[in-house]
Amino acid sequence: MGSSKSEADRLQAEVQAGRHAKTKLRTHDRVLARITDGIYRQPASALRELIFNAYDADATSVWITTDAPRFSEIIVADDGDGMAFDVLEYLIHNIGGSAKRTGRGSNLKITGEDPRYSRGGRRLIGKIGIGLFAVAQLTRHFRIITKPRNEAYRYVAEIRLNPHDEDQLTKIKPGQEPEFVSGDVELWREPAADKDAHGTQVVLLNLKDYTRSLLQSRERWTRHREADTLLGELVRPAPAYHIGSVDPDSQDVRQDTAKLPWNATDDPAEKFRSLFQAVMDQVETTTSVPTLEASFDNYLTTLWTLALATPVEYIERHPFELRGSDGVRVFLLSNRDREPAKELMLKANQTVRQAAGLSKASTVAPFRIFVDGVQLLRPIRFRDLPTKSSARLKQPLLFVGQCRPDLTHFPADATGGRELAFEGYFFWTPTVVPKENNGLMVRIGDASGTLFDDTFLHYEVSEQTRLRQITAEVFISEGLDAALNIDRESFNYSHPHLQFLTKWVYRALRQVATKHKAIGSELKAAARDEHAEQVREALQQVVGETLSKASGADEEPPAVVFVDDERSSEAKQARKGGAIVFPKRVLEDFPESERRGARVERQRSHFEEQLKAVAQILDAYGLLQQLTYRQQEELLRAIARVFLTGGAE
Repeated sequence: MGSSKSEADRLQAEVQAGRHAKTKLRTHDRVLARITDGIYRQPASALRELIFNAYDADATSVWITTDAPRFSEIIVADDGDGMAFDVLEYLIHNIGGSAKRTGRGSNLKITGEDPRYSRGGRRLIGKIGIGLFAVAQLTRHFRIITKPRNEAYRYVAEIRLNPHDEDQLTKIKPGQEPEFVSGDVELWREPAADKDAHGTQVVLLNLKDYTRSLLQSRERWTRHREADTLLGELVRPAPAYHIGSVDPDSQDVRQDTAKLPWNATDDPAEKFRSLFQAVMDQVETTTSVPTLEASFDNYLTTLWTLALATPVEYIERHPFELRGSDGVRVFLLSNRDREPAKELMLKANQTVRQAAGLSKASTVAPFRIFVDGVQLLRPIRFRDLPTKSSARLKQPLLFVGQCRPDLTHFPADATGGRELAFEGYFFWTPTVVPKENNGLMVRIGDASGTLFDDTFLHYEVSEQTRLRQITAEVFISEGLDAALNIDRESFNYSHPHLQFLTKWVYRALRQVATKHKAIGSELKAAARDEHAEQVREALQQVVGETLSKASGADEEPPAVVFVDDERSSEAKQARKGGAIVFPKRVLEDFPESERRGARVERQRSHFEEQLKAVAQILDAYGLLQQLTYRQQEELLRAIARVFLTGGAE
């Protein structure tokens, strides 16, 4: 429950009078009170929520400084709209009661006229107003400094959170409404030197030891240093790249510090590209698929995770902006059952978006994130990928599609919202690097908390190898966000929108598998034909060299023909043309197989070419001319039996 009008008036009056006003964080919801204990699993999750808040405030840039590797405090600053005093007051008195997506949001001027969008037109990521309290995962003491545009003051809120105590419930008397004090707040304002400046800064103070331990990879470093004494125990090696370690007592940075993939003088974007390339390069030095765990410590992994989750630009280009000249085969997914994906023949300068008729709804808005001087870029690339694979098919395949189902004929209470629209891609490549980029990511407002789901929404068809070779993203432009659970890192699988999306994903995967198998079969057939031609050429080279030695002349060998009846007009005509003729029964000793497949046919064809070469060599030395047709047949059949002894290969 929010503050009363008199309480809000009191706070505003005290702050405007230049005093420090004090109040309480309160909520009447037992579940939301637990949020201040921290519902997020990793530091990256809490930082992600603060970034989402900045995005919703129409920030173009976010700067995060962490004091790595000590992590004494973390500062998250943005150049968004900032908060007027009434917005800040509403925020701290309405945990879980966000004004976003409501008429109150427009009144407070934190959203546009359509409360689903920011004032700048971005689809809002935040919804229920718990993002700020994600910091409870990191600390219980933080400060908000915010400056709205065109105001002469900046506002400061000093917040100390209280842990939730279930024992409070036992003290509630009959008929008394439970009220939980989530923390203490001190508010004040300060004159701003620059009236045109705007934005918000969140300063996380006194980080929890657990948080610092995670970011410092303390447990991993401890196990690594004890490896020499843990005889016979499997110990995780030190990460290939890291920010170094800190002495837990003195907080001094150890001398074995910082092995980073970039140079200190590199520009921010180049630093992240070097981070990305460091993973790619490990393909050539390892026998297994590189993983983030082997590549990075927890801090660098946090950078990677934030880059995946947040609405930033791709490290190279959006998959829908790939062109025909980029060397990726592109297919359009069908929304109909049992209808195959159709290949799109892109012109050199034509983009996937143009060829497939996709919208620009999935295009990233201008938004940049810097963490300790590193600009985050979405770490997914679609060109110049590692080719270290035994797979015959090495050319990447990109499957794209879009869907806007008609839900109007369903009852409103059965759809979870009448509007659902999305676009997506499924990118197949022989090896997905790093391993964590394998799976499906669902983006709402071009942001995600779920990261890659390697089950593809629990797809149950046995496609283990093929599924491990796919990176997929679905960009939701309308709907689905109601299916997100409160932590944003999982879905409510009973939600109708997610059920529809799941069916679409399954249909798409079937199309990907069918097309991939077909292309694989084509490549196998082409390889067989190429091999057969190579065999024929090799045999003819042997025959040509023999004929040259036997006759001393560079002549073409006579053709060898197998016929059904050696006395037929076909046989006579062939002999008249200079061919050597044998009845097909010469080949009868080739073993019959119950499976008359491509492999058996290939073996039989190879066997026939060998016998033709033998006949041409015998003829080159004049041995056939001394024999009757019957004797020629018996001789070649005997040689055939020699070849077949021990197998038809």
